[in-house]
Formats: sequence, structure tokens, C-alpha cells
Amino acid sequence: MTRLVLVFVFCLVASGIACADSPWAELARTDLKAVHDTLRDNHPGIPDPRDPHYRIWLETGLAPALKQARDARNYDDYLRVVMFYVNGFSDDHIAVYPVLQERLLTWADFLVGGKPDGTVHVAVAWPDAGVKIGDTLLSCDGKSADALLRERTDPYYWNAAIPHARVLQAWRLFYQGRQDEQAKPSSCVFSSGTVAVHWHNTNVDELQPKIDAARGLGARELGLHKIGEVWMITIPTFNFQTDAQLGQLKSFVAMLNAHAPELRKGIVVLDVRGNTGGNSSWATEILATLWGQNWIDHITSQFDETVDWRASPANIAAVEDNVAFARANGLKDNAAYYERGAAAMRAALAKGEPYGRTVEPVEITPQPSSNPVTGHVYLFTDGECASSCLIFTDIVRRLPGTQHIGFPTFADTNYIDNTNVLAPSGLVYISYSLKMYVHRVRKNNEWYEPQIKWPGGPATDNTIAAWAEDLAQRKAEAK
Repeated sequence: MTRLVLVFVFCLVASGIACADSPWAELARTDLKAVHDTLRDNHPGIPDPRDPHYRIWLETGLAPALKQARDARNYDDYLRVVMFYVNGFSDDHIAVYPVLQERLLTWADFLVGGKPDGTVHVAVAWPDAGVKIGDTLLSCDGKSADALLRERTDPYYWNAAIPHARVLQAWRLFYQGRQDEQAKPSSCVFSSGTVAVHWHNTNVDELQPKIDAARGLGARELGLHKIGEVWMITIPTFNFQTDAQLGQLKSFVAMLNAHAPELRKGIVVLDVRGNTGGNSSWATEILATLWGQNWIDHITSQFDETVDWRASPANIAAVEDNVAFARANGLKDNAAYYERGAAAMRAALAKGEPYGRTVEPVEITPQPSSNPVTGHVYLFTDGECASSCLIFTDIVRRLPGTQHIGFPTFADTNYIDNTNVLAPSGLVYISYSLKMYVHRVRKNNEWYEPQIKWPGGPATDNTIAAWAEDLAQRKAEAK
């Protein structure tokens, strides 16, 4: 935060001409340059001959971002400028994560969410908001719902390579920071009529549960519980790093092992709503509790794990940190994998080459003679499923007797395995990938369509469980 303070002090003592640009404009320009240089020097997509988009946007996207930076007058303006630049790469592994949490907010007494058909509907509403849950948003202040998304969310949050992901950002439309000077909608037309929008102050603690509801997220904690005849296995993340998180994960795996006999013959929903990824090692450990390690090894051994690591001193240091973390947590295979990556990068750097390659031999392990899972297993995904959640989906869809249900997943690129660096301002972390797959089972920005799509209505634990029970019954009757 030192730079932030110094910039403000400079503006207080300097001339009026020197302060024509606000301190936020200067912070935005500095961090944009840091994003540019970090990706130029470390991201595997920049020298990748398969996708020139990265090299092109790295330079052509910087100019309009710097132009926008001149108008930054507050923290929210600053964030939009930086997010505009990183969003242009159409790669959700290139991102900025705020260090500060904006706690003082204002909202319209309602929030909206997107439907798979592209429409926007009221998802959360205060009793006196003038709208009810389910009302369809048509326009605000003469701008269509499509125009609102185009103006307020598309440039900063939407990966344009994933069309169905666009409407998933609708939950952002009707709240913002209290100091944010971005114009707020004042009159909106819904399917139920026209409503004058009254904005009221709130804070992040009060609003976050409502935001989660508008996004359609399920439970936010690992969990196993039974609804009727259905076991709901809730896996909202694969990102476990702190001692407390790792302890929670180990307890969860132990619980799955304890209930494995019941789970294997019952109706199970693997619920990954809201899961944006993490460490895929945890994904395979969870699945092994049901199918056993031999089945997981049989599936994953069919994946070509040839990887090109972008060779740079910063990336070598990041991968060496991963080695240390894996060793500390008993992940021997994971540690050995990262050790090979670091060695390949050091060798490439010594030769002046952009990539160090690691090749994992494709030696398909034998298919187990029987499937321990005799019941019905459903994988329920939403549009948030990305990164390690997609690797989880790669495996589950190939395991015997499973069905993928719900909504289309998100998608990611061939570039994966992220690290973070703090921007010069101290306000955001710059996140980028270290490596790229050469022969991945999914194409760049390719998503999974569910084998059975959600029939409609709110997707809650209870409604998903009831649907899964009905699907299992129909499947049994069809035999």
C-alpha cells in the first residue's frame, strides 16, 4: 500500500497541472504496465505459435486500457480499467484479484440472475422492492437487458469465447460500491411492470448471501448429507491451502470413505455448483473414495499430460514453491511432477528457449474387472465449473455408470496451473498460468454440455435431489 499513499501525498503537494490526472489514474497506468510486463515475460501464451491472440491483445489491448485509465477517479474505476485489460485475453486463468474487500456497498433491493436461455430474471428481492422473484428484466432507463450487460459487465467479466457464460454475470448489475460513480439504473421495466429503483446502503456481510443466491450457488462448505433417498456430495471448491482447509478436506475424505458402502449402491449427486477449481489432486482423491484408486488411474492414464512450461526465473521460483507445498502435505507424486517442471524450465532457460517440456508417458493401466459403484451417480454442474473442476468432469464423465446433469460448464484454455504476483500498487494480485497442455482432451475454451439438462426452476439442494431421484427411478424402470 506504500505506493498508494505516496501518490496521494504527491498530489497534495504538487501543482494543479501535475494533479490533472487523479491518483487512481496513475495507479491504474502503473498496474496495467505491470500486467503487460508480467505476462510478456512469464505467460506461456505469448510465444505460443498456436494462438496469436495473446500476443496481439497484449499490445493492442493496452492502448485502450491506458486511455480508460485517464478517467479513473476512484477504486471502482481503477478495478474496471485493470479488469478490462485482463478480460480481453478471453482466458479466465489471466485475472486480477483485489487485495482489499470493498465492504460498503449499495444495492437496488433486488438482484437478478441469468437463465440458460439468455434471459435475466429477478433472483433475490426485498419485500418492498416492487418486483418479485422470477420477474423477467426487460430494460432500464431505455436500455435493454442486453445493453445493460454490454455496458456494465461484458467488458470486464465475460469471456467472450464462452457465449453461454455471458448471462451468468447478470448478478453484478444491481449493486456496486457506495463511492462508485458509475451511473445506477433508476427505472426498470420487468415482465410484471415498470418499477422505480430505490438504492439503499448495505455491506458485504449482509449482501454476500444474497449474491450467492442470485448466482445460484449451493452450499459453500464441503459436505455430505442425505435428502430423501439421495446422497448430496457438495464440493464447492478444490482450493485447499491453509491448515484449517486441509484439515476440513481430510475429514471430508474420511467421511466419504466411512459411508462408501452406502454411497456405492445408492443415488449420489456430485454437486460442484460454484466450483471454480483449485488443485486437481484433491479431485482424484475424492473420486477414489467411491471407485477406488485403480479406476481413477485407469481413466487418468489415458490423458496425454505433455506440457510446455514457460521458462522464466519467476516461474521456476513459483514451481519450486509448489514442490515445497506438495512435500509438506504428503503429495509425493505432485511434488515429483513439479520437480520435473522446474528442471525442464531451468534447462530451457539455459538454452534460451521459451519452453521446457515434460512428457508423461501414456501407459494405460488395466481396466478393473468390476465397477464397485452399482447405484446411480450424477454429476451436477453449473456455469462456474472451471479449471480443476473441469479436470474432475473429464474423469467423472469417463467413469462407468455416471451421468452428467445440470447446466453447461465453464471452459478454460490450454494454459493452466496458476501463480500470483502482487501488482506495484499493492491493490491486486496478478494471476497467470505457468504451463500449457500440448494434447489436452478438451480444446481451447471448450466446455461440456450436460448429458441431461436441468428442466427449469430454481436449482436448490432439494430440487436437485428430487430430480436425481426421479432420473434414477426412470432409469431403473427402463431396464
